[in-house]
Amino acid sequence: MSANPAQTASPLAFEANTRQKYIEMPTITKPTGGGTVSVQIPRTGLLARIFLIIRGTITGTITGPNAFGKASVINRVRLFANSGIDIFNISGAGYHYLLRKYLNLGNDTAPQTDAKSAIATGPFNLDMVIPVALNTRDPLGLIMLQSEQTVLTLSITFESDSIVATGGPTVACTVDPVLEVFTVPQNRANWPRLDVVHQILEDQIAISGAGQYPYQWPRGNRYLQVLHGCGMAVAAADSFTQTQL
Repeated sequence: MSANPAQTASPLAFEANTRQKYIEMPTITKPTGGGTVSVQIPRTGLLARIFLIIRGTITGTITGPNAFGKASVINRVRLFANSGIDIFNISGAGYHYLLRKYLNLGNDTAPQTDAKSAIATGPFNLDMVIPVALNTRDPLGLIMLQSEQTVLTLSITFESDSIVATGGPTVACTVDPVLEVFTVPQNRANWPRLDVVHQILEDQIAISGAGQYPYQWPRGNRYLQVLHGCGMAVAAADSFTQTQL
């Protein structure tokens, strides 16, 4: 993302010369009926994480609820740099049903949510965390927001009300992003490594019928983990018997 001449600097040197801050961004409001809202991340400090406080309500008549439950309200969350380089790209269902349990942040990042509950009228909570840094221990994956070469954009796509449920419900939703950033040390020798980008990307494949299905992992980069969610939000009979790597 940005050149760093001090690739051998000690992580302790960075920790001793930075300060952790939290920055609350303006509220993102779901467009009527659904749609995408994009905002630019402020150019200040080194970005470690983005907390998304997602609240809303469902009113009206529900006849055909989405099988993914309330998580379906969020169609997709993207954090991307410059001309579309994805740092984070995942659906609401992919996050809450699969990724959330495996984030390297020490615990469940959103135990208070009811994202996996069935669609029903009333309030809901779909809080999410975008882990830009690799973990809470190492200064790896931090993104230099103050670089003139880096423009970071947060994009939230809200699912259309008619796909969340049929029958004519109204889904209202707001997202309050909170940035966790570290100040940039004055001395470049104390900067962390900036040549590592931590990406989390979701791929969705439709599988029909029985038999073996080989999945080819996308080429490039180094894999930390690959999570396979097979048969989410479908009948229990649609299962699998074995997996092989």
